[in-house]
Amino acid sequence: MKKMYLAGVAVFAAFALFLCAASAEYAGSGNRAGFAFVWGSAEPGSERTFAMAGIQKVEIAYGSANVEFLETDGTEFVVREYLYKNHGSVETQMKVEGDTLSIVRENDFSTVFWFGFRNRGVDKVEILLPESYRGAVEVSTGSGNIGADADLVLHTFDASAGSGNIRCRNVEAEDIKLSAGSGNISLDRAEGHRDISTGSGNIRVLGGAGNTLVAAGSGNIALEGVEGKLEGTAGSGNIRAVFGAVTGDISVTTVSGDIKLELPEGSAFSYEGSSVSGIIRTDFDGALDWNKKGNQASGSYGNGGVRLYTKAASGNTTVSIK
Repeated sequence: MKKMYLAGVAVFAAFALFLCAASAEYAGSGNRAGFAFVWGSAEPGSERTFAMAGIQKVEIAYGSANVEFLETDGTEFVVREYLYKNHGSVETQMKVEGDTLSIVRENDFSTVFWFGFRNRGVDKVEILLPESYRGAVEVSTGSGNIGADADLVLHTFDASAGSGNIRCRNVEAEDIKLSAGSGNISLDRAEGHRDISTGSGNIRVLGGAGNTLVAAGSGNIALEGVEGKLEGTAGSGNIRAVFGAVTGDISVTTVSGDIKLELPEGSAFSYEGSSVSGIIRTDFDGALDWNKKGNQASGSYGNGGVRLYTKAASGNTTVSIK
């Protein structure tokens, strides 16, 4: 009995060590979902090239992969995949239809049961864009990151990550749309109409002109060098925005987070602010009309100009002129 007991303990311990060593991730693809235990090591996979001539749109969709954009001075798109060993029967579908290059790879999951074994980790994909390409790029990944150290100068850029981060150095496009479920979004510079949202991640944009629509469920929002119209909302996170110039209407609302806005000298705007249980502070308090409770204010700074609106339910609001 004692030997059987010790053998049972050994088996249990070995299984526990396996669970600890294995990477458990939530995997979802179509009607299949579960926790997958990952093993193997990444190795170079396929490299495909496609002529740029006639391509106006690049669509990229991976179930679970890190996607990195690089730049090439050639005239061909280059797709490099670094896959895990034993990556199963799922193949990446790459094709050109009309003016669109599509690159699609679904999740490889070996069973439809809730617990299963996935025979690869998170793959890595490098997309080399010709420097002269000015078309559209749409990219999505379920549980991977999206990154770009290259300068992206495009017509439109649309990126979404389910549980990964999005990080770009410099993006210039007429329309920039970025969304992340539980990951963060970070941009050193984004020039163009910007639509950025996260579920529980933070948003950080360090510069770039253009109208901005930004929303975070439970993350913080930090914007610098803002120029253009701004509409920002946050649930339980804070919003901080430093403006390079006030050239469009500004509307900022939070539920339980603080609002901090820094506007440059010479700005002109009408102001309306309110808070349920927070405090409002401005560098132009004397120019405002206040209610008796002191949590609602309205008035003007400078000679009219744009409209500035703030609303923080239970957070504090600070508007400064620097």
